[in-house]
Amino acid sequence: MVVDSGLKSGISIPLRSRNKPVGVLHLRAFAPDAFSSQEAAFVEALGLQLAGPLASERMRIRLEQSTLEESVLAEIGRIMTSSLEIGDVFPHCADQIARLIQFDRLAIVLIDADAGTKTDLYSVGVEIPGQEPGTVTPLANSVAEEILKSPKPLLLGAEKLNERADRYPDTRAGVDQGLKSLIAVPLLWRGHPIGYLNIRSEIDGVYGTGDIKLATVIAAQIAGSFAASMLYAQSEQESASRKGLAGIGRIITSSHDVDAVCERFAVQARELSHSTESLYRC
Repeated sequence: MVVDSGLKSGISIPLRSRNKPVGVLHLRAFAPDAFSSQEAAFVEALGLQLAGPLASERMRIRLEQSTLEESVLAEIGRIMTSSLEIGDVFPHCADQIARLIQFDRLAIVLIDADAGTKTDLYSVGVEIPGQEPGTVTPLANSVAEEILKSPKPLLLGAEKLNERADRYPDTRAGVDQGLKSLIAVPLLWRGHPIGYLNIRSEIDGVYGTGDIKLATVIAAQIAGSFAASMLYAQSEQESASRKGLAGIGRIITSSHDVDAVCERFAVQARELSHSTESLYRC
């Protein structure tokens, strides 16, 4: 590449601080044999002077990034524990995640192993047909199934996504919307995946090991709140069912008028089943 550009001579000096490499100083010239031994010695001395400030700057950037990560992770934890209605706080959580990880779509997907289904619960960013919030689809041949079988982070670029597209309908749908990179991190509760955090980008190869580490920490924070929200919803549903059954019991014993009892029973039963159709007949 350097030769192709017409550069015919050069000097490369490793930059070391405390006996550790922190960079390389390159000088290039179009003329052949452009640098003398004295110039090489001067560049080497210059490298010694540059290495210390460069190492300090790298340390400063790392400290700033570390401080930012700690601040954002603390804010994500605060947001996710502020409400049992995850849908209300998820957009705010997504805003914080965007400060650490670039994405064009972020979603939480529920895994129901017993029912053999997955549910796209919450999402922000690029909309994918067939993956709107509340959509329930089969678990088979999906990223969710892979997460369930092997609960560990999944990282895919454009090439891998295209290879899987014909076998995984949910992957194909994202590829068709121009999403070229994916991170999927399981949401673990008591050691079992109950869902996963789905991070997508339109930029190929944008994610690396650092992003996976951050996404894993974020997923661990989200998982507890997600599980609490699910347990709360289940408790509310069971409470409503108990109240509904108690109401039906009172209706049945409230009158000897069978027609009146049947009509009130049907109304109560429809409310209990969340159906607008008459599912019961007397």
